[in-house]
Amino acid sequence: MTDPVAHPASIAIVAMACRFPGGDTPEQFWAGVEAGVDAVRPFTDEELERWSGGTPRPVDPRYVNRHGVVEGMGEFDAPFFGYTSRDADMLNPAHRLFLECSWEALERAGYDPANVPGTVGIYGGAGRNGYDDVVRSRPDLFPGLDDFAVRLANEPEHLCSRVAYKLGLTGPAVAVMTVCSTSLVAVHEASRALLAGDCDTALAGGVTVQVPRRGYWYQENGVMSPDGRCRAFATGAAGIVAGDGAGVVVLRRLADAIDDGDPILAVVRGSAVNNDGRRRAGFTAPSVQGQAEVIRAAHDVADVEPASIGYLEAHGTGTPVGDPIEIAALAEVFAGCGLAPGSVPIGSVKTTIGHTDTAAGAAGLIKAVMMLRHRRIAPSLGFDAPNPEIDFAATPFVVPTASRDWESPGGPRRAGVSSFGVGGVNAHVVLEEAPPRPERTTAPARAEVLVLSARSPGALAAMAGTLLEHLRARPDQRLDEVAWTLQSGRHPFAHRGHLVRSRRDPDAEPKFRLSTAPAGNPSVTFLLPGQGSQRPGMTRQLYDEVPGFRAVLDECCDLLRPVLGRDLRDLLYGDDTGRAARELERVEVSQPALFAIDYALARTWMDRGVMPGAMIGHSLGELVAACLAGVLTLSDAATAIGVRASVLAEMPPGAMLAVSLPEEQVRDLVNGQTLALAAVNGPQQCVVAGTSELVAELGERLASGGVHSRPVAAGHAFHTPLMEPAVGKVRDHLSGVALRAPSIAFVSTISGDWITDEQATDPGFWAGQLSSPVLFEPALRTLLATTPDGVLLETGPGQTLSSLATLRPKESRRRALPSLGDVTKAGDEFAALLNTTGHLWQAGVPVDWRAWHPEEATPRVTLPTYAFQRRTHLVFPRRDPAPASRPALAGEAPAPSAGSVRDTVRDLFQQVLGCDDQLDDPHFFEQGGDSLTAMRLTTLLDETFGVAPSLEAVFEAPTVGELAAVVERLSGQ
Repeated sequence: MTDPVAHPASIAIVAMACRFPGGDTPEQFWAGVEAGVDAVRPFTDEELERWSGGTPRPVDPRYVNRHGVVEGMGEFDAPFFGYTSRDADMLNPAHRLFLECSWEALERAGYDPANVPGTVGIYGGAGRNGYDDVVRSRPDLFPGLDDFAVRLANEPEHLCSRVAYKLGLTGPAVAVMTVCSTSLVAVHEASRALLAGDCDTALAGGVTVQVPRRGYWYQENGVMSPDGRCRAFATGAAGIVAGDGAGVVVLRRLADAIDDGDPILAVVRGSAVNNDGRRRAGFTAPSVQGQAEVIRAAHDVADVEPASIGYLEAHGTGTPVGDPIEIAALAEVFAGCGLAPGSVPIGSVKTTIGHTDTAAGAAGLIKAVMMLRHRRIAPSLGFDAPNPEIDFAATPFVVPTASRDWESPGGPRRAGVSSFGVGGVNAHVVLEEAPPRPERTTAPARAEVLVLSARSPGALAAMAGTLLEHLRARPDQRLDEVAWTLQSGRHPFAHRGHLVRSRRDPDAEPKFRLSTAPAGNPSVTFLLPGQGSQRPGMTRQLYDEVPGFRAVLDECCDLLRPVLGRDLRDLLYGDDTGRAARELERVEVSQPALFAIDYALARTWMDRGVMPGAMIGHSLGELVAACLAGVLTLSDAATAIGVRASVLAEMPPGAMLAVSLPEEQVRDLVNGQTLALAAVNGPQQCVVAGTSELVAELGERLASGGVHSRPVAAGHAFHTPLMEPAVGKVRDHLSGVALRAPSIAFVSTISGDWITDEQATDPGFWAGQLSSPVLFEPALRTLLATTPDGVLLETGPGQTLSSLATLRPKESRRRALPSLGDVTKAGDEFAALLNTTGHLWQAGVPVDWRAWHPEEATPRVTLPTYAFQRRTHLVFPRRDPAPASRPALAGEAPAPSAGSVRDTVRDLFQQVLGCDDQLDDPHFFEQGGDSLTAMRLTTLLDETFGVAPSLEAVFEAPTVGELAAVVERLSGQ
């Protein structure tokens, strides 16, 4: 026997989703199965009455009111899948269940259902029911009903194509129709497609829903159970009981699933499908030979011996004829393998949930997978004594009646799953427990950012609550795997939330921050701070925990070492914080240190997919912007910042004062030379610099006048004419440096306007910065006037510039985020960086999540899925007699109402879209309209009013009021 990884036919089951009686998830389903809960129940009187059109419950001893019921089978999140209310009402409930399960299955695999890598195929089938007849019987609800539309919404042939269309799947979309064996045949066909290279991922499954809801009439010698209970292989076995259900599994080639870190639940070692042909008593009769052959074939494909199978999930319908034939076929396959009587448990999920027809194979498969995962044998219900036609003592099989551990000392656990269809299509699958997941290094103690998104605020809030419950119940689950799964395996919708979690500092009551992202990808403007944001130990944690940041900072420090004659890392990350604080007060140290940190932070963001559309640099931050934009190489910029800092250190001492007044008033307070405006940071935030005496005198004068001011930690009068002696030296140095036109636009705080190519390549322009005021507020004003949307991101160690950006009037305010938060607090810098990442993502900024997990490939894990916001979409039979007048014909418009044109147009909207009747002025396309429904609307308008607005008119006037005005204009009203 070959190892499953090496075995060429091995297929990984990486996810499952289901809706079965008693369980809406595989976990809920398994809990009921393992506990032996009978999930079959009677229909309530209300259910029966609604679906019978008011006809009383049958009074007949042969009537059996029992069914495996999927609760809420008519509930559906129509807007999520882009359906109008009217179209959702028409869509078969079985198709809705299958669509939702397909989405959930891909999310449970850890993939964005709308963006799965590679080619995705889908194989599945649905049973026919009577819902289409119910829809056709209600022309009062569907005026102008198109029979083709009804067939599209209900016939099983369209099941898989609909999922492929809604989820954007481009692989094979194949409807499988083999009655009871449909979903297991779908698994077989999907596996073959994967092995053949037809697709890289495949969905497989089936669904069945009984509509209308009703019980059944028992007939002697028929296939239905007289008491509504399935007793597979038992002495009292007398027939089946029907059930609803949907089951979907996600399949991948085993090697691919291992390489991609998928959550492998079990392995399909092999499968086979055949037909009984004429080797049976009748068309609906089973065949021992056909069943035995398909099981042998599956064993051959799987390269396993019968003796290695530790459990059999049988077709097990509980019929007097079918059960003995199934055991006889299995006994023939297992004969001579040396297994002792009673050593191989055999059961049937139909005893728990009923016979789910086209979903039956998926139900048995999911049950068997959960048994392998939990290493437990689940009971088969209704077995008190064996069917007298079955000699279990002559076989290795036994029917378990209680849950027990599944021991397997001789090798991996394996299970066989059978599904046999009326008409002779047989399927068998050999399952093996999942291989051990590769060992990983110890989970990092660092923080992780968890992200969620949804189409509506209600769904987002529900998902946040469910995820937190999931994490509380699994305290040992690795946060990096949870984070990666959410970041890469969920579709990004407009309503978003994020939460930063850390095992180092767990939050007892964590809460997601929830918001709505704007449409499109907003631009990001880097705000690059200058002197004043430094502190000892700044970015130490980033240097230790973010390899990308460390690599860039190392590069900067290596380039600065010959210029400064020292290694900045010894100062920044050394243990002597007192010495570091003193050294960082010196301009020749602080400016190169801030340059290196600003640049490394900016590069860290860019490496993670956050690319600046524009930049604003404050003082030395403008040199960082120039370097990021390619005006200077990093080597040239590092040398220039070293020269700049050393020259400034030689300037005469001075002082700086922050003043809470507008620029115009501050200019009136200074002489422009020995006391000058040094910076305009906000509408009423300026900085004055000059000689120490004059600055002190101004401070006293302002205080006596009730004006707030505060000293700025600086030993020189930067950005004033007092710095003129330094200008020439810096200009001379830059004259020997190659300056290039910027590749990223930035607003200069020298001019307050967008930098030009001429300015960027002029050494005098950069040298003049030393003696010119920093015009941050005018630069920000220019940016906001020319880029009306986006996010401001401060890429430095503090939050000075992001705070200044929020001081603007509300109408011109922009979301501004610091990379690391308050400079006065050491805190968790990595968590702060993640928190800002979460805010950027919530604002709609694309983030390269893969870059946040650089050390090793991070596996995906199974997490709670989307919280569908369901509403009931069901059409019931009429209660009152049909009207005497004839029903509306296809394409026929209703008679015009006696109200206004607007009222009539609104009625037509309601008929075409089924939109919310509480909306006063619904928007055609926001309510789910498309070009086809728009054509239907224009036809009805023509037949109602005698005027035919063009299709373009609906697009240009999509609301009721606007379109009514068009109709009035065309008709001359």
